[in-house]
Parts: sequence; structure tokens; C-alpha cells
Amino acid sequence: MPTFGMYTVEASLARWLVPAGARVEAGDPVVEIEAEKASYEVEAPASGILHPTAAEGETLTVEGLIGWILAEGESPPGQDPAVESTPVQTTAPEPPAPPPSGFKASPAARRLAAEKSVDLASLTGTGPGGRIVEADVLAAAARQAPSRNGLPAAELAKRIRRHCVLMTGRANASHIGSSLSTADLLAVLYSGFLRFDPQRPEWPERDRFILSKGHGCAALYAVLAECGYFPVERLDTFYQDGSPLAGHATHKDVPGVEVSTGSLGHGLSLAAGMALAGRRDGKDYRVWCMLSDGECDEGSTWEPALFAPHHRLDNLVAIVDYNKVQSFGTVKEVLDLEPLGEKWRAFGWGVREIDGHDLGAIAEAYAAVPFAPGRPSCIVAHTVKGKGVSYMEGKLLWHYRAPRGEDLEKALREIEGEDIKDSRDARDSKDDREETR
Repeated sequence: MPTFGMYTVEASLARWLVPAGARVEAGDPVVEIEAEKASYEVEAPASGILHPTAAEGETLTVEGLIGWILAEGESPPGQDPAVESTPVQTTAPEPPAPPPSGFKASPAARRLAAEKSVDLASLTGTGPGGRIVEADVLAAAARQAPSRNGLPAAELAKRIRRHCVLMTGRANASHIGSSLSTADLLAVLYSGFLRFDPQRPEWPERDRFILSKGHGCAALYAVLAECGYFPVERLDTFYQDGSPLAGHATHKDVPGVEVSTGSLGHGLSLAAGMALAGRRDGKDYRVWCMLSDGECDEGSTWEPALFAPHHRLDNLVAIVDYNKVQSFGTVKEVLDLEPLGEKWRAFGWGVREIDGHDLGAIAEAYAAVPFAPGRPSCIVAHTVKGKGVSYMEGKLLWHYRAPRGEDLEKALREIEGEDIKDSRDARDSKDDREETR
């Protein structure tokens, strides 16, 4: 006779997702809870008959009982089995029609799939027993949905990389490797998860994005231009005298850039402050902050890492671009961060580690934030420095070197998918020699 309850504060029961007396399976979302200005679905802890004990709109106490999962013919404790049970009435709609045979999906996932026009039969479930859950549907929707400018995330990521190579090559600028490793993360974020309006950069209800690793700003400028914040042609002025598109992220005269960054270790503090302000102002916007792995060497990064869980800032998301190469060597050589995910967990964050170049995995992680009620979320994204250009991938040389001449031409061909075969081996020995100079 399993029970289930809510383990938080200032919570209320928003709605039952299935009617009283219905049979549910373990892992099925059965009730929606509102807490800390966000809503969460609570799953059934076991299979059986749903018997609610809390009504919609009711305020919930810490560990307060909200319902029972009963076996057929079983009665709640204290109730005479001979007396007809009168469970709390719910107003949940009729459950959707079951999906085709061969896979399982939660009721909430079925409804969401219908709304997003996602074919459930094409998905692999990540829920208990391989059940398809909402995060699976949202990830699939993000993969197939166009971005704000009508481009799929994969195409947007390719355009970001192309812009970055051209911008840094034209300006003879550094940090191409650091920009390329973030392209997929930015493309998925701006495609379907960040709330913004390029026509109203100061819109009060917008989500905030802070690029704490400001040296990778070529990728940020590129995605902002592609999303309509300013003309794409302006990217040609990157790092030129008099241009607002400076070599580190600069907010002055650049719509879409929230704050100037580049002095490493400060972006997360700014993001935490914005998240706290939003919470106190009763706003529902999120604050997303992308950090480099190298700036996790900074003590100033770990101050907001302590601050955010203390203030229950579950509207804050940190994305660590863990490409494992920093300015003077590999992260392991300079200052080993492992186990990085466990460090964030120890500080009180909800944590997920993902492949930072798998668009589906990125979308699934973004869709699941906050990972735990009342906690900020940290996505440790395992990436490759210089991703998308084979001779740059994982190479320290391309932290500072600019692609020019033959290098530039080859990079552009590879990004377009025209010249990838055998290019890595052809460049490795040359790059290794140059790194030792």
C-alpha cells in the first residue's frame, strides 16, 4: 500500500493528471504540484489504483500525504472495507488513447506528443522500464523544430561555426577553439529553450543568458545575429577598431549581450544575482550561464556555487563547457577538476553530465531543468575544443591561433561537410611540431 507525498515547502496541489480510481503504473505522472513558482509532476511510486487524499488547490505540508496507490479491492488504512470508498474528486481529463503496441509512454508524454506532433513510436524511453516520459518528447521536439529564425538546431550550429571561423580568420583573432566547442550548446538553447524577443532586447520577461567565458564571444555574436538581434553583416566588423563586437563579450551597443564578460570567474555571480532578483520580484524568467572548465579553477566561481543552493535558485542553470583544454595546457595538467560533476552535487546543485555535441541529449537536459525542486541546475557538457574542424579538435594550438589562408579554406570546407576525409591525420604531425615551438 504505497503512499506518496510532496517533500518541499510552500507547495500546493495544482491538479490531478489521472482520475480517482484509475489504474496507474509505477513511474506514471499522476499529480502536478506547484512550488517555488514552478510546477512539477509527481510520479506513482508503484502500480495500482489511485486513491487521492488531497484536493486540487490544497496547500501541502512537508512530507504531507496526498494519496494512496492501492491493490484491487484494497481500502486505505482506517477505512472499513465494507464501506464504499469516496476518494477525493479530481477534474483530470479522460486519459489519452493508448499508443500503439510495442512501447510504453506516460499519460503526460502522450498529451505532450500530441501537442508537439511528435511520433512516439520513433522514441526511445528514458523513464522507468524504458517508459517514454515528457523529457523524451521535448528532446525530440527540439530536434525537429525550427529555431526562431526558421533553422533547425543542426543548421544553426553549422552557421555559428562558419561565422566563427570567418570572424576570427578575418580579424586574426584568438579563441576559435573555445568558440567552436560551444556552437551546439548555443544552437539548441536559442532554438527552443531560451525565452527572448530580438525586437525587444530589454523585454523584462526575457530569460537571461550570460557567457561567463567571454573569450568565446564569436559564437555568441554569431547566434545573436542569426536570431535577428542585429544584421549578420555586422559580424564582418568583429574585433575591428571602432566596432562594438569586441574580442571579449561586450554589452555596450550589442543587443542580446546582457553583461560584459571575459575576466574569468565572475559570470556565475552575476547570474546568481539576476536569478535572486527575479525570484524576489516574482518573475518566472530563467538565468542561463555558460562557464569554461578553466574558470572552474577560480575561487570566485565557487562562491556563487555555494550561494545559489542556499537561496534555492532553481531558476538558475549553469552550463560548463568541459572541453578539457585551457590556455596553457589540458585541464588535467593545469588543475585537475575531476570529479567535476560530484563537486557541483556536493555544493547542492542538481547535476547532469551530457555529450555537449549530441543535440538530442542537450535538448533533453535543457527540457528537464530544474533537475530538482529548489535547487539550481548544472549541466556538465563534455565537449571537444575546436569541434567541427578536424585539425583543430582537442589541440591547444587553436586556443590562440587564428585560421587563415589554407587553414581557413579547409575549415570552411569541413564545416560544410565537403572535405573531412583524412584531414585529421594530415594535420596532426604539423600541429604537434608547432605546439613545441
